[in-house]
Amino acid sequence: MRMQFWKKTVEDIYCDNPPHQPVAIELWKAVKRHNLTKRWLMKIVDEREKNLDDKAYRNIKELENYAENTQSSLLYLTLEILGIKDLHADHAASHIGKAQGIV
Repeated sequence: MRMQFWKKTVEDIYCDNPPHQPVAIELWKAVKRHNLTKRWLMKIVDEREKNLDDKAYRNIKELENYAENTQSSLLYLTLEILGIKDLHADHAASHIGKAQGIV
């Protein structure tokens, strides 16, 4: 239920109609101010939703995907906020995010 709220909230934010909820309003402001990519926010929500049951990862690839879609996505958003558009920075963010997610 909570993840459905966030899916709808992200959709509404990108339709310029954020819910009247403090975190959503601040996220909407950040999206507007920094032109944040919707895909990164949705990856975070979608991946967290997949992992609500708290099952163990079957292999390293599943763990790596989880880390990429959650931690690395946050770092990609951080790079966007900082105005950094660089393939090498994206590559580093991917690896750092995976490392953070695994730890």
